[in-house]
Amino acid sequence: VLRTGLRTIANGTGRIDNLELPYLPASADLRIGDLLGSSGLGGRSPADYPVARITSVGTDSSGATLVRATPLARLADHPRLPGRQGRLR
Repeated sequence: VLRTGLRTIANGTGRIDNLELPYLPASADLRIGDLLGSSGLGGRSPADYPVARITSVGTDSSGATLVRATPLARLADHPRLPGRQGRLR
C-alpha cells in the first residue's frame, strides 16, 4: 500500500476486474482509493509502481478483514488476454 508502506499480496478472484487482499489484520490502515504498488521483485516492474486501487474495505461473515481492489491496467482491452468479457475462462 503506497500510502502506508504496508506489504501484502493480492490474489485473483477469477474476475478480470477484481483482486482480494487476504490475511490482513483488523488494525491495518487501509482506505478506499489507496493505491497498491508492485514489489519490484522479479524485475518485471519497478518497486512501488501503482498497479491497483482499493475499492472496498470491510469484514466477512467470520469477522476477518476483507479488502478488494481493481487493477489499474485496462486488462479487458488487452487483445491477448483470455476472459475479456470480465470473467477468466
